[in-house]
Amino acid sequence: MDALGGAAKAAAKKPATSCKNPKKSCVCEAPPTQNPTITSVRPVVDGGCGKYEWRVFYNLDKPTCKGGWIIQEVTFVIKAGPAGKPLKNMLNLHYWEAWKVSPGKTIPDSRATYGYDDMFAVLVSFPGTYGVTEEHGKVRFFEDLTLPSDFKPNNPKTPAAGVLHATTKKPSFWNGRGSYHDLVDSWNCTAGHNHATIETVPR
Repeated sequence: MDALGGAAKAAAKKPATSCKNPKKSCVCEAPPTQNPTITSVRPVVDGGCGKYEWRVFYNLDKPTCKGGWIIQEVTFVIKAGPAGKPLKNMLNLHYWEAWKVSPGKTIPDSRATYGYDDMFAVLVSFPGTYGVTEEHGKVRFFEDLTLPSDFKPNNPKTPAAGVLHATTKKPSFWNGRGSYHDLVDSWNCTAGHNHATIETVPR
């Protein structure tokens, strides 16, 4: 997908890592962990009254040698209520999800299928309410990681992760460090009001 200009062709001939055959044991120049760069595919789509969609890309600064997994820890909370009433928890999730990155690559394999890497979204609105949704993520890549068996696609315990391998059990290798990936949506759609504010990191 990347176009190389004439000045970059010479550099492109050099191997991305010291591994001629990443499937075999070798000395790898790729770091054991990386914090991916997160960029928006497009601006957040605000559907109003708590509904939104935000798609992003994950990119590694250096190609992986043996392959590995991007892991994201997610907390996802929705609170809403009618005018004059206290907010109630509509959703409260905490889980880890994973994207595979093949040897020599800097992006998740799944991008070729979906055209993006991750999506924070609430696909329904809450008319007649006020509330706040918070999605907070920490994202980190782990070189040559064997994904624990409790990471499962379509895991019923992690409905927001969908087809991604995901778990509610904290991985033994996870230390909470990584790139910040956050969205906060505050809205008021009670009588006489119709406004929302969405803030993201990165913007």
